[in-house]
Amino acid sequence: MQTISISASSIKQLTQQIDHQLASGFQPTIAMVFSAPELPYQELPALFKKYDIALVGCTTMKEISNSEILSKSFSVLLMDMNKEYFDICQLEYDIENIAATAKELGQKAIQSFDRPGIILYSGGMGIDGEKLVNEIKKSTSIKIPLYGGLAGDGTRFEKTYCFSQEGVSSMGVAAIIVDSDKIRLNGLSYSGWEELGATHKITKAVGNIVYEINNKPALEEFEKYFGKLRYNLSVEEGGEFEVLAGQFPLKILKQHGVSVLRSVIISDLETKSLVLAGSVQEGETFQFCTSPSFEVVDKTIDEIGKLKNKLGDIDAVVMISCAARLSVFGPMLEDEISEIYNLWKQPMIGYFSYGEIGNTNLQNDNCEFHNVTCSLVTITER
Repeated sequence: MQTISISASSIKQLTQQIDHQLASGFQPTIAMVFSAPELPYQELPALFKKYDIALVGCTTMKEISNSEILSKSFSVLLMDMNKEYFDICQLEYDIENIAATAKELGQKAIQSFDRPGIILYSGGMGIDGEKLVNEIKKSTSIKIPLYGGLAGDGTRFEKTYCFSQEGVSSMGVAAIIVDSDKIRLNGLSYSGWEELGATHKITKAVGNIVYEINNKPALEEFEKYFGKLRYNLSVEEGGEFEVLAGQFPLKILKQHGVSVLRSVIISDLETKSLVLAGSVQEGETFQFCTSPSFEVVDKTIDEIGKLKNKLGDIDAVVMISCAARLSVFGPMLEDEISEIYNLWKQPMIGYFSYGEIGNTNLQNDNCEFHNVTCSLVTITER
């Protein structure tokens, strides 16, 4: 399978680059596109329909193209994947019943292929990524590769969008479903955040709001470790809230040695609760984490290097990295992205997201929803 990555700062420039590829004899069948929210992403469905190229993608915090971090750009992966090897599915969701949409996507996948794999992107600030992933997994009778992420919108935190050739949605998911017997999806998610001390229990929670930890107000337990943080204090609907920058996530300990991170995004000063970037369950145990050192960039490269050694040659790479990593690591991330690109030196695109979906480790191929994580998926024709 031939793959080419391109980037552009306007629809005109993007059109010129596609025309150039077509003139050279390349005939892509599908495009994965990550778009800065400032650009006219609303024009992408019609543009790719004109070329008879299937489309899937979303808006971003920032974009990644090969070895570079971009701003206000389109980052595009063009592939000449056999049309019989993939299907595109775009669905709307009800924020109160995400399970129905997740089930529909899962059922669509197993109806399309005996052994499907999914890469999905979700619009919508209010979507529960943890529930979306879990409900997709419940809806299929077999374990399937599941990768992707939540869209971003720069630094606005207002509306995010996904899109396909069918249109643009702020309350939907857009996915490419592949035949895993023909197209191999492999990947790895790595965070590097370091655990602090004892294990704690979530004793009262509803969705992504944690009210009690160890039978005590969640905010009080949080402040025992990190003090009284005061970022962007505001008043909303009569209650006081503060925005936390996501530096101190919770490491949720799941079964079979699996763990995922949940960012603390705001605290409610009135109820003394913590609002997370993904749902959790009462009774789950976790450890608090502190921001990692810059050595984590080297560790991330080493971990992805193990994936490279396991897989060998691949056709393309998609990187989905948490927006919070930008604030923690800053320019260091440029080294991380450059070094990961150099592992394969194959077309690589990506973006900075509000949530990541990917494999937890190289041993169990167990895909979960993550926060503050770098998640990679490789695409290879068998």
